[in-house]
Amino acid sequence: MKKIIIGVLVLVAGFGIFKYFQKAEEENKYKKMLVCANLETIGNKKIFPNLINANETKNFYQEFCKQNGDFVWFEQNLTLSKRSSELQKMISESANHGLNNEIYHKEEIKSLIKTYQNTAFEKIEDRIKFVNKIEIVLSDAYLALANDIYYGITDWSKFKSLQFAHDKILAKKMTEEKRLKQLEMNITNEVEEEKVRKFEWEKPPKQKFSAASNLLKSVNENKIYDSLNKLHPQFKEYARLVNALKIYRDKKADKQKINKIILNLERFRWITNNYDGSVKAVSVNIPSFKLQVLEYGEPVWSMRVIVGKPQRPTPILDAELTHATLNPYWTAPDTIIKEDILKKDNVAEYVESHNMKVFLNGKNGKTLVNHKDINWTQHKGKKDIPYTFRAEPGKDNPLGAIKFKFPNKYSVYMHDTNKKEFFAHDYRAFSSGCVRLHEPMKLFAYFMGKNDIDPNLFNSKNDPEQSVNLNATIPISFKYMTAVADKNSNVTFYEDIYGYDDTNMKAIKGAEKLFGLNLK
Repeated sequence: MKKIIIGVLVLVAGFGIFKYFQKAEEENKYKKMLVCANLETIGNKKIFPNLINANETKNFYQEFCKQNGDFVWFEQNLTLSKRSSELQKMISESANHGLNNEIYHKEEIKSLIKTYQNTAFEKIEDRIKFVNKIEIVLSDAYLALANDIYYGITDWSKFKSLQFAHDKILAKKMTEEKRLKQLEMNITNEVEEEKVRKFEWEKPPKQKFSAASNLLKSVNENKIYDSLNKLHPQFKEYARLVNALKIYRDKKADKQKINKIILNLERFRWITNNYDGSVKAVSVNIPSFKLQVLEYGEPVWSMRVIVGKPQRPTPILDAELTHATLNPYWTAPDTIIKEDILKKDNVAEYVESHNMKVFLNGKNGKTLVNHKDINWTQHKGKKDIPYTFRAEPGKDNPLGAIKFKFPNKYSVYMHDTNKKEFFAHDYRAFSSGCVRLHEPMKLFAYFMGKNDIDPNLFNSKNDPEQSVNLNATIPISFKYMTAVADKNSNVTFYEDIYGYDDTNMKAIKGAEKLFGLNLK
């Protein structure tokens, strides 16, 4: 009896070991069918013809698979996880932010999931093939959406190319207008051709972002929706414009206005500094000719400003302001020397009337020269001018009594002006790129934490310039917003003074469907 029992136990144990090895073999076979064991299929266009970025998706899975994970969007029992629902929700909601959610496989994902859930697969191989396809399409959608939310959807090279073509036509038109005007006045002098404006500014560079790393982290934390949602611009102004877009769509407002809102939502994706998180910050919106002082993203007061004329536009930029310069010198930029000063009939007279000094540029520095001894005619039209023109501090200085300079590659800054009369105009694009301030002393006092500033500090004796450190680092943002929403989601639309809107729209990915444009 004892031998029989032992025999049965051995038989049962043997069967158990057999089942164990059979299960292990099945699981091994099962794993060999998963994405991690078949990464080469991701780049196969016959299997995945519509991936937005196959390389990035493949790179993501290479990292993900190192963690011994089997699925991103499925549970181990091959049912879709909560993460997949969160991604679909975010894809759908991306339209509220002015994105074309069809780009992110929206309909393809719906169709694949519906087919998967309604199909009775006879073989595990067929089920896993379908799972893999859904896996890869969902991951590709996440990565594409994350990149677009963070970096924006403007093709920058295309934008610059289109803008150059636009400005070339504009310059030709302006030249023809000058020629016609001269004919009307019976002037026969040859018309100087209008120069094509340089599109010099770039969108401020953001910190490098890895959508793949973001997805890896969100999978580990089970926070797909939140990981994407926090990538949207975190500005109160942006949130108001998002709400305004919904209202305008709900009431079926004019398509052009809706397009303007969508375009300006995109421009918020270019901003790199977090002025909403700062105690004090400055925001200049170029088309509105207005500067706002912000405290934690809320405007506390504003002032009129003068911005660059269309031929010399103020660039968009983000920077930090740390100091102010009292009684500043003004050094004329090369463009003003060539296109303004040297075109004067009497350069020496201009230098004297503007309280300027002229310096010869040499290897060992700058040497003061007598501007009356120079034959300025020989320098007209020359590419390189060996002189520096500097206006001295005083009431005639173009920078007025104070300037706020901050690091940027365009050599622009904010400053006072000796021509206050221009602030009376509604249209105020008159400068050579810098931003002129209507109330610079008020701004300086605010930065210094004071109610007012002693006026004797400024140019009372033509004192040389003096640098003063501010009490804090102030984020500065120069923006180009032609649609701005208030707290009640009422939108003010501003004139596109530099002619950027149309070209920017045409340079956005999927512009045909997003804006209803015919780009042929």
